[in-house]
Amino acid sequence: MTPMKAALLTSLIPLMIHAAPTVAADDIRSKDTGPRSATFSRLEIDPDARVYGVPFGASEDDFVKAHGKPDGHVRLNETHTTLIYGRSHAFVFEDGKLVGVRITSQILDWKLASEFQEWTPFDNRDWRLNSGVFMGMNLKEVRQILGDKLASGDFGRHYYTTAKARVELDFSHYTNEGDGEEAYKLHGIYVRYGLPAEGAERLPRLMRGLGLGSKKFGGIGAMLRMDEDSGEVEIMGVTPGSPAAKAGLQKGLFIRSIENLPTKGKKLSESVEVLRGAVGTKVTLEVFDPDKNQNRVVELTREEIVVTGSEWLGRQTNIAVTTDQVLRLEATNGARAVIQFLGFTCGGFGSGDREDTATYRWRFRASPSAASVAGTNTAVDRYTSKLIGSNRFQRTPRNNPEDAQVKASEIAVQWSYGNTNKGFIRFDQSTLKASLNDQSAFDGGP
Repeated sequence: MTPMKAALLTSLIPLMIHAAPTVAADDIRSKDTGPRSATFSRLEIDPDARVYGVPFGASEDDFVKAHGKPDGHVRLNETHTTLIYGRSHAFVFEDGKLVGVRITSQILDWKLASEFQEWTPFDNRDWRLNSGVFMGMNLKEVRQILGDKLASGDFGRHYYTTAKARVELDFSHYTNEGDGEEAYKLHGIYVRYGLPAEGAERLPRLMRGLGLGSKKFGGIGAMLRMDEDSGEVEIMGVTPGSPAAKAGLQKGLFIRSIENLPTKGKKLSESVEVLRGAVGTKVTLEVFDPDKNQNRVVELTREEIVVTGSEWLGRQTNIAVTTDQVLRLEATNGARAVIQFLGFTCGGFGSGDREDTATYRWRFRASPSAASVAGTNTAVDRYTSKLIGSNRFQRTPRNNPEDAQVKASEIAVQWSYGNTNKGFIRFDQSTLKASLNDQSAFDGGP
C-alpha cells in the first residue's frame, strides 16, 4: 500500500514532518515518506538487545536502512526523537540512538489518524516479546508467563523489568466479560531500554501515551502539508471551533504568506513556527483558493490549542455484543441509542482480498423529549490477508475505518471485530455510557 504523502498538524503536532521538497542529507525529513522495505523477517522484541532485528543503540539511519523510510518524525524534547511508522509504531531515539519502541492501536489521536493516515505494513503486526508475551493475551495469561516479575504501578499500569530495560503493558477492559483478569486484553507496549524499575518518571512524557495529552500553546488549529509539486503549504484540515475554522479556512486551500512572509521555498517547520504564538495575538495569512483562482487575506486571533493526542486510548474500552443482546448507549449531551446486531459474515482464512461485514439495526433519540428515528446499516471491513509464517497472517486494511463504524444517527462506535454471532466494538467511555440488555430493550428504547 502506498503510504499517505503527508499531514503535518500545525497546531497539534507541529514538528511531525511528512514531506519536504529539498533538504540536506542529514535532515531527518529527508528520510520521510519513501518506500518501506517492511520485510519483518524478525518480529520478536528483546528489551535487552533489539527490536525487529535492529539493536538498541543503532542510529536513525541504521533503522531506516533496515525498515525503510518512516511516515513521520516527532521531536519530543532536546534529546529525544521518534520515527513514526504507520498508525501503530513509534521508535524512540535518545541523542540519535535507538532506546525504545511504543506500539499501540493508534499512535496519533484516533480521529486525526482516521482522516489523515493510511494503513501500512507496520500496522496489525504480530509482535512478540522474547518473554513469550504477545498482543491479544489477557492479563491472566500474561501473569502466568511473567509470575512475580509482573508489577503494577499507578492507575493500574502493569510493567516488568529486565536486566537492561523496562516494559510497560497496556490492557483494555472488555466490560461485559466481567472484572476478572481474563477480561483485560493486551493491546500495546512501551519498551524503554536502559531504565530501571524505579525509573518510570524519567520516561519522556510524550511517550506515556504517546504523551501528546497535556501540551497547550497558541495556534490557529490548522493541519498542513507541503505540496511536493508546487512547494506550497496546503491546508489538509482544520479543528472544529478553532480560529482557522472560524475564519472559513478549509481543506484544499493554500497559504501563500504569513505576516507578509512568503511560505514558498521555506521549510514547513518554519511556517509552523510563525503560525504559533501567544494566545490572544493576531496573525495575518494570504490564502489561495484553487477552485476560485482567488487570493484573500484573513486575520486570525490565536487561541489555546490543547494537544490531546492518543490520550483517547486511555479512555477507550471494548465491549462484545451478541445477536441476542441490545447495546444501549447514552452520550454526555443527552443523546441515546440502542443497537442490535442482526448478523455477521466473515471473509474466512487464507491469503487474498477479504471482507467482513456486520449488519445491525438501530434506534436513536437526540434528547428525552425528541422523536425517535430508526434504521438498518452494515459496517464493512475490507482487508488483504497475507501468509507470513506458519498459520500467521498479515492483515492489511483496504478501506477507511469509517466504513467499519457502527452508527446510530449521531452516535458512532468502532466495530473492531466480529465472528458468527458476536461483534466487538470500541468506544470512548468519557463521552458514552454503555449497557447490555435483552432484545425487548430495542422496541422500548432508547
